[in-house]
Amino acid sequence: MPTAQHAANRHILNIDEPISTDTQAPTINPTPAQQILAHYPKGSWVAQFDCGAERPVIAQVRDAYADPVAAGAAPLLDLVIFNRNGTRIGRQSPGMGGPRSFEPACSSQRWERIQRPDFSRMSEERHHWGHHLIKVNPGA
Repeated sequence: MPTAQHAANRHILNIDEPISTDTQAPTINPTPAQQILAHYPKGSWVAQFDCGAERPVIAQVRDAYADPVAAGAAPLLDLVIFNRNGTRIGRQSPGMGGPRSFEPACSSQRWERIQRPDFSRMSEERHHWGHHLIKVNPGA
């Protein structure tokens, strides 16, 4: 036999009402910096075409992060550089005591997302391999 306390608990807990499945989690709008960082996930491929569209620099994103010094600046990328044959070539800039296996803190402004390169096709080309790289749309 239900007591008065049971009736009070049923009222507080809404036991008799069905659970609504229409509830949605609140939407959180990402900041512009978060949107840009999401565009460069770890392991994605990028190319730098401004140094020559026929022979762009190819890299894989090791990490992406906001610039800790310049608020609002373009995100920075740690990049593992590859040659057209698919061989990892490591750091190109002077190490100065820093990492030797990747380029740290590269501005994302100079790099464009690309699909995974077809290194076998690019290695067949002697001088011009940039046309083998397929750019990824910024919204993708």
